[in-house]
Amino acid sequence: MKKYYIILGIASAIIISVAFFGRSYEFDARTEAERIKCIEQFGWKIEGGAIETEKVAIPSPLGAVYEEYNTLQQKIGLDLANHTGQHATRYTYIVKNRSDAKGRQIRANILVADGKMIAGDIMVTALDGYMIPMNGRLK
Repeated sequence: MKKYYIILGIASAIIISVAFFGRSYEFDARTEAERIKCIEQFGWKIEGGAIETEKVAIPSPLGAVYEEYNTLQQKIGLDLANHTGQHATRYTYIVKNRSDAKGRQIRANILVADGKMIAGDIMVTALDGYMIPMNGRLK
């Protein structure tokens, strides 16, 4: 009986931790509607459909640039290391509900492979622009 309460306590702690500290996201991205949902679940609103679509190859090994990009992905529970050597499609969208501090337009990018979002970012396309994780948090 004591084991039962220990297991019940551990399970409860995990459920509470996920509810308060973590968030589970949906990453199905086979259709345009699913890709937009991938972005909008993070609080971004999209204007129209993808403005750009490009085929990309995830290098194996990732290399310095992709390793840095992957740190952004890990902040939302994704890991490009699981997709090295694969091909993906990058979809770029205009974010309509926010702009940066200088009033510049924000873009949302997602990488899709096998019908799933495998990476995503929010960025400002300017010489002094920046890129942040989909959840908008740098930490």
